[in-house]
Amino acid sequence: MKHFTKFIRVAIVAILPFIYSSCDKIDLGEAEDYDVSLEEVKSVVYTEALLNVTFVDVFNMGIRAGAFADIQLNSMPKKSGNVVDVLGGQMEMLIIDNNPNLPAAIRLDWGDENKKGSDGFNRRGMMVATLSNYWSEANSKISIEFRNYYFNDYKVEGEVTFTNLGSNLYNVYIKDGKVTSTDSKIAKRNSDIFLKWIEGVDTKMDITDDIWGIYGVVGGTTATGLDYVIDIKEDKYLEKATVCKHPNKGVASFLIKAIKFSLDYSPDNEECDSKAELDFYGLKKQIDFDDSEG
Repeated sequence: MKHFTKFIRVAIVAILPFIYSSCDKIDLGEAEDYDVSLEEVKSVVYTEALLNVTFVDVFNMGIRAGAFADIQLNSMPKKSGNVVDVLGGQMEMLIIDNNPNLPAAIRLDWGDENKKGSDGFNRRGMMVATLSNYWSEANSKISIEFRNYYFNDYKVEGEVTFTNLGSNLYNVYIKDGKVTSTDSKIAKRNSDIFLKWIEGVDTKMDITDDIWGIYGVVGGTTATGLDYVIDIKEDKYLEKATVCKHPNKGVASFLIKAIKFSLDYSPDNEECDSKAELDFYGLKKQIDFDDSEG
């Protein structure tokens, strides 16, 4: 990995030492020797699918806000009120403390009712993206504040920071991230990942043509309280189009109760499908993410 990955604080720091000290157990032997069931593995896989699509979407919105802020900051006169459409909502430049320069903030507002974007996802509520520098400059950062924000009817919360590392590579740091379902079930995420902009770079304000390469370390907790860690290597990164719910290819290695499993998103190499192949105790099992919906 070209860029040093920061140690992930909070929950991940607490569980990583135990998990990695137990990696000698990946020679699995008999399944009954380990307290990890297929249903538990599926719950982790489905939880991560939900968290991944939700927070990658937040990142997509954030970098679009950054590009919009750069345009507004370079325009004359600099003022609030310039509005553009963004996937069913509106994006508006805000002036902070009557200062037309940096730091700058962008409000992304979908109102109180669901608005369906051209990418097929519903959103409501608001996000505010704050920039300390021009987003196009290397090492510039964007922080995201959620204001009663919902993605596909899941409430989204947490501290999210993006860093532009240059050469179309971005770091996404999430602390105390969580999504809450309509029946009040909560899934949590802390992560330190990298996103490489593979396609759509030349159309920065158009989200629908983007393809991202994703790698790094993720720590999550399912709604039932099951902790897990996922490690995605740079050379086996997940490839995800913004108009697809799930990655199209790549391999994720994850740990549950000190046992290592892997998920291959591209056994059939189909575009925008809902299937992946799970390596569970040495057995190959197909996972269909659509089975977790409804």
